[in-house]
Amino acid sequence: MKYVITERQYNIIKEIERESGHFEFEPIDSFFKYMDDQVVKKQKIKLFKEFFREKMGFGFEEDDFLVSDIMDYFNNPIRSEWGDIFKTKDARSGFAHFVAKKYFGLKEKFGLSYLVNKISGDHTRIYYFFDPKFKIFVGRFVIEKSKHKKMFKVFLSAADEELIGTGYGTKMYLIVIDDVNYLASDSILYSGSYRMWKHVLPKYVNVWGLIENDWGLPTTIIKMDEKGKKSVNRFDYFVASSHYNKVNEIYYNRK
Repeated sequence: MKYVITERQYNIIKEIERESGHFEFEPIDSFFKYMDDQVVKKQKIKLFKEFFREKMGFGFEEDDFLVSDIMDYFNNPIRSEWGDIFKTKDARSGFAHFVAKKYFGLKEKFGLSYLVNKISGDHTRIYYFFDPKFKIFVGRFVIEKSKHKKMFKVFLSAADEELIGTGYGTKMYLIVIDDVNYLASDSILYSGSYRMWKHVLPKYVNVWGLIENDWGLPTTIIKMDEKGKKSVNRFDYFVASSHYNKVNEIYYNRK
């Protein structure tokens, strides 16, 4: 069965998919998995004792089950046998920051500290963000290399649920954008990310809206202004850069 649609309907189908609400994801769970995979057993025991006993003042017995209980905490703190005080968001977030700084080492920029896990020869980068002042976990950001040589594309961005709307997301974006030549948005943007690209990022960095044309025609590129007044309903995705004031060369330079 074939359907006949108007040009306007076709353009709507090709628009950026804007989803209501926001993407629900606990990014701290991902960092615990990263810690569990990367930190050796001896260091897990040492870090756990140093943070919870020495820094937090939590008491626990040195029995035959202690080592396995610590391993279980790294694997899944919520399902572990530890008491509720060890499982609160504050406890898990503080422990994540402690391990990140003590074991992995952190960089600092734009008011946040962070570390980067590069995968598959730097094809994928996973950023973990922390607040160095409050010593808490903030969020996670995943980018992948685009088909364009100088560009990475957002695969997933997520701030801690309790921190959404407090400005951390902007700082996360600015760090990632500053770390690459060009950063492209995903084609599916939840309302929070949609506002970020349309209204927030143009205040700090160069942002363009792009339309992928058919029949081999060049990509249409429109520069966004800091007030976000450009209509973005017809854009396929966005691109941002803090290092370049032109994006045309990526699409038009055939050398």
